Amino acid sequence: MADYFTNFSLIVPLPSEDAVKYALALAEQASRIQQGDEIPDEFPTSLRDVTDDWQFETDAEKSSEGRGIWLRSVNGGVDAVCAFIQHLLRRFAPCDHITLEWSYDCSKPRVDAFGGGAAIITADEIKSISTGEWLSEQIARLHSPQPAPAFARAPNERRNTMVAILDQAPPPINTKRPRPNLLLHCGGRAVKRNEVQLVPTPTATDTWTPIPHLDLVTQVEHTIRANGLAIGTQAHSLSHEGMRYFGLMEIQRRESDEDYCWVLGLRNSHDKTFPAGIIAGSSVFICDNLAFSGEVKLARKHTTHINRDLPRIVQSAVGRLMERWHHQDARLLCYKRTLIEDRTAHDIIVRATDVGVCPNKLIPRVLQEWRHPRHEAFAPRNVWSLFNAFTEGLKGNLVELPHRTEALHGLLDNHVGLDAEA
Repeated sequence: MADYFTNFSLIVPLPSEDAVKYALALAEQASRIQQGDEIPDEFPTSLRDVTDDWQFETDAEKSSEGRGIWLRSVNGGVDAVCAFIQHLLRRFAPCDHITLEWSYDCSKPRVDAFGGGAAIITADEIKSISTGEWLSEQIARLHSPQPAPAFARAPNERRNTMVAILDQAPPPINTKRPRPNLLLHCGGRAVKRNEVQLVPTPTATDTWTPIPHLDLVTQVEHTIRANGLAIGTQAHSLSHEGMRYFGLMEIQRRESDEDYCWVLGLRNSHDKTFPAGIIAGSSVFICDNLAFSGEVKLARKHTTHINRDLPRIVQSAVGRLMERWHHQDARLLCYKRTLIEDRTAHDIIVRATDVGVCPNKLIPRVLQEWRHPRHEAFAPRNVWSLFNAFTEGLKGNLVELPHRTEALHGLLDNHVGLDAEA
């Protein structure tokens, strides 16, 4: 397996020893929150939504040029460090701006694993761009010398300017390999893209700002393309009178597997049931079986500036999703290489009910698929075939599928000796 890194290192100047002590204490407090501590009442409001992303180290730094703090990471945390720096600029005003550059690296020379980005941070705003976004913009200029037309919108409709020109879905790219039938998983809730656009967005409150469903979809599309990937087929689902959205996107890449493709799942709610999030998945071509692993919540809460910050938040989340997809590739390869006896398979099927993979009533269906697979590709007695016996039996409940298949991966990973996914 390859290891993935998001690296940055910078020094933030501060005007006094008291300012340095404040910054170090706040960073320590945020680290404890990231590890599971409750958020204290006095913790800054502007940092509450980024504690999950607090992956960097903080130390005091003193030199002939002055005092400050040294911020560094090999594990990411770009969103959190930008918000932390902005908080310090607002509180102490040591300078008018801070710049940050970061890199995406990999321990193996994978063609889609490298990149980076930069941000300029002031007390009033954070502007950032990734190398993928910059390349996408330059390619667009080469092929579209004329400015893209703006779409007319209602005067009172709040929209993110970056995604306003992306309301029409890009057509799937041509490919000779099979295409997943993602609509199969939406059942009776499947809708067309224009129906997603028509869903009204509730009015924001002082503590909660909803994300329009289509804004999330178009921003994810833009970010996927900016990272050098392409989008194939899509499926959209609405429930609870449009208040809850779940979508699926086929992700196409340069190096693809013959048996399955990457799938991105995304969800959003207007009734505060759950925060917006995206999740890495895979779809097996021969049977359209779908499985997920590793959801990334875009934000713990939808606060005032969630729509303004959506491009930066989605970019960070997609970067983390890339790691999960590569982990999925290594996992499924291990499943294919690991043989399994009937007795062990039967034991795993029974234990699956204990860990929430499936209810008892689905055991006969999974056993049938294992003993008499409907597809010849799953005739070999290996963990890959057992995995597909489960995912065939789990079809039909898109809402439950993410946590059920994550539990399935945990069960099978343990059997084949894979470490739990970080």
